[in-house]
Amino acid sequence: MARFGLFQGQGGTKPGKSPTGGFFRRANFFDRSRKVRTILGEIFDQEAYPFNDATLPEMLAERGINVARRTVAKYRAMEGILPANLRHNSHPVPTHV
Repeated sequence: MARFGLFQGQGGTKPGKSPTGGFFRRANFFDRSRKVRTILGEIFDQEAYPFNDATLPEMLAERGINVARRTVAKYRAMEGILPANLRHNSHPVPTHV
C-alpha cells in the first residue's frame, strides 16, 4: 500500500530519479545519521589525542546533538574509524607540563 509517496517494500535500496533527471540512492538521501557522522568526522580529523566513545556524546551535546555512547560507536564503525585505544598509536599522548 502506498502512502505519502513512499512505496512499501522498497526500503530505500533502489535508485531514485531527481527532477533534473539524475539518479541517487534513496538510502543516502534519507540517511538521518549523515549529519552526525559528518560532525564526528570533523572531530576525529581535528583531535590532538584520541577521544573515546564516552567523551564524544558530550562534545556532540555541546553542538545541540544528543546521542548515546552506543550510537557514537556505531557511527564511528560505519565510517571505518578505529576505537580510541587502537587510534592511540597514531596520535601523540598529551603531556601536562
